[in-house]
Amino acid sequence: MLRRFAILLVVLLLSSLLISIPAAAQTIDISLSASYTFGESIQFQAMVPARIPIGSATLFYIPEGESKTRSGTAEWDQRDTLLYSADVVASPVRAFSTIVYWFEIALQDGQTVQSEKATLEYIDNRFEWKTRVSDEFIVHWYEGDVPFAQSFWILPGLD
Repeated sequence: MLRRFAILLVVLLLSSLLISIPAAAQTIDISLSASYTFGESIQFQAMVPARIPIGSATLFYIPEGESKTRSGTAEWDQRDTLLYSADVVASPVRAFSTIVYWFEIALQDGQTVQSEKATLEYIDNRFEWKTRVSDEFIVHWYEGDVPFAQSFWILPGLD
């Protein structure tokens, strides 16, 4: 009886080695960039080497302060660039936040590869901003002088 159990155990162990476990997405080195028109859209791009046979691609991004990852299908321009435009009118992103983003690419052979993560500083670029930093918070303003910003430090509970 013990011998049968040992044989069964060996067979189970050997068969478990034959079961393929899906691998995590591999990371590839592609050039990422992003630009934006504040309050309208953010354009994400990935320059992909021509040798990579792309089936489809998805852009993932997480604005600072949010726990939910946003995503969308990227367009392939048939040369070497993946493009995705995020509509920040429909899904706003907080000004002065950092956005972490990356592309995930499904290859024609069924494998999945992923770019490295990159960041974009989403700043309201319609104005020349001045910044004042304290231990507790950051003040951004575009009109007035330093004493104007300093006046926020004397508000009740903020000094």
